[in-house]
Amino acid sequence: MQHLPENVVSPFAAQISAIISRGLRGDFGREGKKGAIWECLGALQTIAVSAFSSFHPYLPSIFPFLLAILAAPSTAALKFKAALAFGSIAHLCVENDLPLVRKAVLISNSALSQVLEAAFMEGGSEASWGVTVLGSVIAIGGYRILAHRRWLKTILTCMNTGLNAKKEPGIKLISRVLWSMLVYAWEDGHRLGINGYGIDDEHGTVMRQAKVGRGGKITSVAQAALLNHPVGVACVGACIGDGSDQESVSVGIQILHCMLTDKIQFEIKIFFRLLAAFDTVSPEAPANNGSAHFVWDYKKLACPSILNGSALYTMEADRKNYHAAARNILANECIQVVDIRPLDAEEIRTHWPLLMQCWRQVLKGGIETKDLPTGVRIAFVLISALQRFLTRCLI
Repeated sequence: MQHLPENVVSPFAAQISAIISRGLRGDFGREGKKGAIWECLGALQTIAVSAFSSFHPYLPSIFPFLLAILAAPSTAALKFKAALAFGSIAHLCVENDLPLVRKAVLISNSALSQVLEAAFMEGGSEASWGVTVLGSVIAIGGYRILAHRRWLKTILTCMNTGLNAKKEPGIKLISRVLWSMLVYAWEDGHRLGINGYGIDDEHGTVMRQAKVGRGGKITSVAQAALLNHPVGVACVGACIGDGSDQESVSVGIQILHCMLTDKIQFEIKIFFRLLAAFDTVSPEAPANNGSAHFVWDYKKLACPSILNGSALYTMEADRKNYHAAARNILANECIQVVDIRPLDAEEIRTHWPLLMQCWRQVLKGGIETKDLPTGVRIAFVLISALQRFLTRCLI
């Protein structure tokens, strides 16, 4: 429960890592829960959670032994513990670039793919274990996972199985979170400006499918998964990003327009969020200056609750509450509307035609003027009056 400071532990990093490797290999016995392997998995998880940088060079050599436990038939308890250790390593990789760990994970597809696909097909606790492992693979691989054909095929197969799990509502909900993590993978490459990860690139799977097609609709194959929360919110948030790519901002507004057209939950809140520069809380409060003091944190797209096993703990404790746990993750721990960067004044002017299309959909939905945020309501009244005036002049 109490961790020693890194300066105390670091001189022994090599020895501790060697002991963990031997433990995972079974040199100290192969007992199940509370046995040597279990304890070494717990030690590995502690190292990752503590973010001890002195252990970073040894994680690639430990991973093959962790992979053997993940891929081989083992007890449910050991799979649970191994998934938690893997998730902790993934969370560490989101915050730190560990290329050797990433390389080891990317080449592990042949060992894990069949196991993961079988886990999602079985459902229940097996699928919950698979969600944590699959989410960890996406988080560690980052943008590279979208260019890895074998892993991408496995990921899409598993997630589609989860989305179609009619008898497992919790698995169905948590699979939408995994779609959101694919948006993280795309944004990981897009934010770096890497050639081949733009809006029109061949690797941006989610974003490519999110592009508006003929008739103003999102590609039908991805529509259900993309528009609903949290993926629709994540897509808009990732496209709006930090404002460095205005083509991406335009696509984000187009996705929002599709959400408004299909009356998807959260869409009106997103629209108001983009126009937050117009909003004021009260006459005494200062105006919201849009994105002037807002930093887009794309790392939240790699949902921590998947990596730290929050849903997995619930499944082990009480399978009946898994649906509630998944719903809570969707509602509170994925990208939310408040995480989206508001547009600044120049962006609002630049993208005003698109925003007006969204505005018409808001009005078509029958929203009352009194329900609009204060600043947006004032802007709405002024623009509506201007439109009426121009219409009369033309007549």
